Amino acid sequence: MEPGPLDPTVLHGQARHRSSVAWTGVDSKELHCRRREAIFHRTSVLDERIIPLLQRAGFYGVARLGFISLDWHLITAFVERWRPETHTFHLPQGECTITLQDIAMLIGLPVDGDAVTGSTCLDWRRVCYSLLGLTPGDTDIDGQRLHLTWLSQSFPTLAPDADEESIQRYTRAYILQLIGGFLFSGKSSDKVHLMFLPLLEDFEVAGRYSWGSACLAWLYRQLCRASHIDTHDISGPLILLQLWVWERFPFIAPHRLRVAPHDDQLPPPPLAIRWRDEFRTTSISMHVLAQYRHHLDRLTADQIIWQPYVDDMNVGLPDYCTAGKDIWCTISPLICFHIIEWHRPDRVLRQFGFRQGIPQPCDNESILHKCDLRGRHDVDWTTRHGDYIRRWSSRREHIARGEMAIGSLGYHDPYMVWYRSITIRFLTRTGSFHELLTTSIHQIYDIAPPDDFRIRRLCTTVLEAIHEMDRLDAPFSVDATTQLQPPSGDVRPTRRGPRTREIRHTPVVPRVRPSTDISPPHQQPTSSITRSGGVRTRGGGSHTRSSPPPHQQSISSITRSGGVRTRGGGPHTRSSPPPHQQPISPITRSGGVRTRGRGAHTRGTSHTSVLRDAPSTDISLPPVQETPITPMEVPSTPPVVPLVASSPPSIEASLVHEELVHIANDDQQGQETNRGRGHGRGRGRRRGRGAHGGLHVSPIEPLVEHAHHRRPLRKRKAPSCGTH
Repeated sequence: MEPGPLDPTVLHGQARHRSSVAWTGVDSKELHCRRREAIFHRTSVLDERIIPLLQRAGFYGVARLGFISLDWHLITAFVERWRPETHTFHLPQGECTITLQDIAMLIGLPVDGDAVTGSTCLDWRRVCYSLLGLTPGDTDIDGQRLHLTWLSQSFPTLAPDADEESIQRYTRAYILQLIGGFLFSGKSSDKVHLMFLPLLEDFEVAGRYSWGSACLAWLYRQLCRASHIDTHDISGPLILLQLWVWERFPFIAPHRLRVAPHDDQLPPPPLAIRWRDEFRTTSISMHVLAQYRHHLDRLTADQIIWQPYVDDMNVGLPDYCTAGKDIWCTISPLICFHIIEWHRPDRVLRQFGFRQGIPQPCDNESILHKCDLRGRHDVDWTTRHGDYIRRWSSRREHIARGEMAIGSLGYHDPYMVWYRSITIRFLTRTGSFHELLTTSIHQIYDIAPPDDFRIRRLCTTVLEAIHEMDRLDAPFSVDATTQLQPPSGDVRPTRRGPRTREIRHTPVVPRVRPSTDISPPHQQPTSSITRSGGVRTRGGGSHTRSSPPPHQQSISSITRSGGVRTRGGGPHTRSSPPPHQQPISPITRSGGVRTRGRGAHTRGTSHTSVLRDAPSTDISLPPVQETPITPMEVPSTPPVVPLVASSPPSIEASLVHEELVHIANDDQQGQETNRGRGHGRGRGRRRGRGAHGGLHVSPIEPLVEHAHHRRPLRKRKAPSCGTH
């Protein structure tokens, strides 16, 4: 089963995406997450005198967030799901993404305002002296970037007798550390770009900028770069991504032990403050990339919360968290100086309570990713990106809307059918097993006869247990959304590259449980299908190299080699009886038929139950009624799902009868099967056996006990070490 996409018109960059490495089995490391928040919160103090200025500039919510530990493996798992073509995360239940609503609700940055842009044609040392009161040295400034260590050392604390100008300078230095260490951090996590400093000259004017949309544009750009197959690190507001995951996917979020206390002397904090708490992580597997991949491959509809903020909006959030909510659904470019990234809420309408339909094709203009600050020190971005700035100014004219959602989308919803054809359905081979199991059970349900309630009841029980009952709303069909082709091989990572091995498919046949009823000798002997494709029967008959006629068919088992093994009496022959004398017996490993007693020893597979040369079908039905079976794909290591089925009384009774015949002739059978073997120590001995193998049974009651008797294992001599 291939991961997709079946239709590459949407995800056209899959060959360069890092998710392609996970499917091949090559072990990829987690991304190195660059941040400086821990150092900032250890060296900086949130003085109550700068809080009014932070509120006016729109950075109070970020300042209250504090330090939260970052899970690099969780970040990596969602970067593997990020698609630059759509600016969304592609998950089994559909697309989702971080929107302007998440920025406003979680960290309280203003989203409705002017674009964060300007000119970089300035004398940055003069700007620092004008707005910070200090001029950095030659080692403290690198081009247009200022070292954060210089800022923290120059503005450690605010003096008790500081005047208003000193408070403003300290506030600007505080915001610059938030920008460089958290909101707009780059690969050099110890530097901040000075292009943001002129926007902080007037705190009232600074509060009119859309810092939230600029922060989201920066995060989008970092996710797009990190999703490339050759990237090893990531920066930006990564804690925002982690908080977004914890809010919407609670099954992989840590359990909060208590509610974080709130200081009544301070203005209320944003919603993300509730994650500054003591956690209990024993119930989930954190910091394990393979485990996160498995969880996301197996994601079900009830494990994602599309609207996590509904209850919080009704309990009195700060006004700055809900300001500008009328543009949360705008389809507009997000702007941050040189960065332009498109906001696509029309692809995630379920996050706003609307019903998701098939979205219109989008073009995120990947050519914009080539635009960066390298070598561009004198660019006026207000002119360079004038068209995008004008589009952002008309953001209220491009609002995505839809019908109110009622319930969740079913498996056969038009959007889900379309989505499965254009997306990566799973990242790992083990993650595809759930889909293989569900699709196989759905197909079994459809090919089962309508009056066979046992099979259909078993299928519905399994589908209900794995929360996939909506599959039965429509008949199974192998279309663009379901490809059931055998994989090319099991890929194992090696130092020299991936190595494949041949996949052998072994059918699963339900076992027959014997009963205590005894059938007459003329009834059919029973057998079982063994691992190799042969037949093993228990009962009387002749030993042949093929099978008896159909009117003497014995129900047998397929062995590993493909032959037939029976237990009973009869001479050994190498000729093949006519097809109408074919027994149904177990298939052995070598492909022939092996019998015990006077049964038939064959090495060929002339019966109709041969599975090695048959097409790759999952289940073989009895030859009573031929039903076409669609070939199904079997992975290299399919999950084992035990299926229990009741057996007919005639088969159960014949099992007991053939055991009687086997006991009566077991001694002669031992002579036949042991012929040609070595007679070393412990071989060929009959310990405690009489004329009939030493098993003395009484007529009815003890028979069931001995029908399940197996010869005990011999204690073998330990191998010699070679020294004596």
